[in-house]
Amino acid sequence: MAYQSPVPFMNTTLKDAGIPGLETKPFGPRAKISYEVKVTTGDVSGGGTNAAVFLTLHGTKGDSKRTQLANNGERNFQRGNTDTFTLRELDLGAIESLTISHDGHSGFSERFDPAWYLEKVTVRAAKHHWAFPCRRWLAKDREDGRTKRTLYSRTAEEKISYKFTVFTGDRAG
Repeated sequence: MAYQSPVPFMNTTLKDAGIPGLETKPFGPRAKISYEVKVTTGDVSGGGTNAAVFLTLHGTKGDSKRTQLANNGERNFQRGNTDTFTLRELDLGAIESLTISHDGHSGFSERFDPAWYLEKVTVRAAKHHWAFPCRRWLAKDREDGRTKRTLYSRTAEEKISYKFTVFTGDRAG
C-alpha cells in the first residue's frame, strides 16, 4: 500500500491546486504526527544494556532528529523485553530505514558490559506499520565491533532485486 499522509491536505500537490510545473512539492506545511516505536531486546545471555540508546528515522519526506530513547526512569532494553516510545515529528513519509546506536557506556560502572543484542524495531504511524529486523549485537567487543546500525524495513527489502549467476562444470563426481 502506498504511503498516505494522515493529514488529508498533505496528499494534495500544487498541480492538484492548479499550479502547473510544481507537481512534486506538497501543498502546505508538513504536519507533526506521532510515531510509536517498539524496540525488542533479544532473549540471549547478556543481551540487555544500560547504555543510552539513540534513534533516527529516515523517511521519504525527510529524517527525524536523533533522539535518545528513554521512559522516565524505567529500565529499558533489558533481556527479552519490548520497550515502547512515542516520538512526535514532522510527517516523514514512509519510513524506509532507521539508524539506532548506543553510547557504549553502561551507566553504572566499568564492571557492567554495555553490549546489547537488538532483535528488532517496529514503527507505527496512524494506520502504517514498518518492521526493521536486526538480530545482531551492538557492541565494541562482539561480532563486527559496531555500536551503530542502519536497519531497512521489510518493505524496502522487498524492493531490492538480486541477480544470481551460477557456473557449473562438466565433470562427473
